[in-house]
Amino acid sequence: MTFKRPSNTIYYVKSGELPIKFGWSYLLITLFLGWWGIPFGPIYSIGSIITAFTGKDITEGVLDNINRNIKTEV
Repeated sequence: MTFKRPSNTIYYVKSGELPIKFGWSYLLITLFLGWWGIPFGPIYSIGSIITAFTGKDITEGVLDNINRNIKTEV
């Protein structure tokens, strides 16, 4: 059985840093166990490995969330 779960943790990656610095433990889990998921394990594993090294820019979503929370508190 295949599971695809997003991380609930957001890391600030400075310019010049590699995102793998924060996600190496998840990468190891994916490398050892991710391939065995049926039917999408190999597909999700490849995507996870790529994301581990390149990261994912979620700046706009975080800023929108912050701005929305500020507006509701005022």
